[in-house]
Amino acid sequence: MASYIHHYRCPKCGQEWTQDTSKAIGLAPHQFCPDTQCKSLEAQRPHATVEMIDTTADRLADEIDQAEVKAMDSLARYKFQMFGYWAGIWVHLNKIEGKRRPSPFKGLVMHGRKMNAAKDHAEF
Repeated sequence: MASYIHHYRCPKCGQEWTQDTSKAIGLAPHQFCPDTQCKSLEAQRPHATVEMIDTTADRLADEIDQAEVKAMDSLARYKFQMFGYWAGIWVHLNKIEGKRRPSPFKGLVMHGRKMNAAKDHAEF
């Protein structure tokens, strides 16, 4: 399950805090500064310029790692169609991330090519 944790920074006092919004999808996240002195000065209103600190890259990296684990787990349990699904998800997310990680499936592909070449060679 993807986590929806938002990180905020108060522009007034500089305090940072996080909030898990995965259980409250569709609701606006709580954007009050947790600093009690700052709260009292703002009369419990959220700061107009509260900014979300970018966590997209971290979430994407976590999703890529999860796709790799799920692909290998599917392969280990002879769930070949699910392996293909999760390997495809990994490839897609890797393209989106832009870092171009080396494929964790390269060893499997190379082994398959060797097996296929040996089979073709044995037939002749």
